[in-house]
Amino acid sequence: MGSFALPKSATGFRIAPESQLDLRPESDIVSELCSFRPVASEKNVGAFWNKGLDRMDWFPDCFVNRTMNGSHAGQHSADLVRLPLLFEHGGIWMDVGNMLHTHLDRLFWEPLTAADSPYEMGVWIISGQIRKQWGSFGNYMLAARKGCMFIKDWHNCYKGLWKDRTNADSFHKLPLVQDIGLAEGMADWNFQDKIRKMSGYVAHMLIADRTRNLLDTSTGWNGRDFFENKVFMVEFFTTLLDEPDTEKRQTTEDFVIEIPEKSQRYKVYRNSAGGLPALGDLVKKEGSRDADHRLGTFGEMYRYGTVHWESTCGVERLRPQPTGEELIRATPTEPGSFPAEL
Repeated sequence: MGSFALPKSATGFRIAPESQLDLRPESDIVSELCSFRPVASEKNVGAFWNKGLDRMDWFPDCFVNRTMNGSHAGQHSADLVRLPLLFEHGGIWMDVGNMLHTHLDRLFWEPLTAADSPYEMGVWIISGQIRKQWGSFGNYMLAARKGCMFIKDWHNCYKGLWKDRTNADSFHKLPLVQDIGLAEGMADWNFQDKIRKMSGYVAHMLIADRTRNLLDTSTGWNGRDFFENKVFMVEFFTTLLDEPDTEKRQTTEDFVIEIPEKSQRYKVYRNSAGGLPALGDLVKKEGSRDADHRLGTFGEMYRYGTVHWESTCGVERLRPQPTGEELIRATPTEPGSFPAEL
């Protein structure tokens, strides 16, 4: 990969310190990822591959190919892996499709580990994208302290959906999901006719919302109180460098600079519902698989920038907003029979 000077228009960047860079050959990094190292502290980053990178074959067979089926078995396997990792060890879970623009210490770990910090968990708010309510958050980047009860209750509820099932096809019918409702926010993504199916796909995030609104009748634990007071919340490439079309070149450069300069990360995803392909679909097509690092392109510049530059914009916690939703009077694994009074 080549090197790039900071563009003059990038006023919100600085050069990342060399102490934060891992410039070893890629083969060395992959070799380390494929080797077991015991957990030594809470400061971890978890991720999951269901194929590629030697297939991560050390996972139990039930997560690979023996009991789970359906078109999204890989994603659902990761859903079952990420929360136990965080509860048992603490740290940060990050899907491999995330492109980081801000050091994880500054983004989540420092707010969670400061001496006077009230926070046990860090999330990325994506209001309206899953349900049409404020407060939904993505499961593709999560931070938590070891032993976080929100994480445990969330996982136990999601695990309950899988009882006597091998896929998520009927999740939308289950009482635990009906407690919180379907993924109505996805209707705005032109998925109106697929809300039930997509509710199964994003059930992990629906159950996160259920946990956020849960008043556990067996213990008195209040998910809303926890979320509002103990969760650190943050909000949410192939054009040539010498592209002769000056308007196209300038538009691309503006995007490549503005995205990492004014945001903490960029999530590359695939369109699992069909229809128009997303960026994650396009870069898997023949002829585009090197689009994020092709020599002499803004894709290469962006990839370089995610390593060598860091945004100077601050990381501030969002203030929780009232939604008017009633608490769900139930337990993590048993559905509610009636709403709780606020």
